[in-house]
Amino acid sequence: MAVKTNAMRLLDKLKVEYGVVEYPCKEAMDGIEVAKILNADVNCVFKTLVTIAPSKNHYVFILPANKELDLKLCAKAVNEKSI
Repeated sequence: MAVKTNAMRLLDKLKVEYGVVEYPCKEAMDGIEVAKILNADVNCVFKTLVTIAPSKNHYVFILPANKELDLKLCAKAVNEKSI
């Protein structure tokens, strides 16, 4: 029996169809490596980054694996002075 994540359990509860892709993992893998392993377009593999602003608010950003987070643009998007 496969181990399910909380996200998978939520999708099951909402009756949302989804697929699971497994791949060998080593420490500190990045999204670009994952895209290569999956033979997928790097623009279709996403990473999720969690940030904390000086206000102590947490913000979650999702972006293509080959892109970098622009903290100044992110701060502006969430009306913070910095992130």
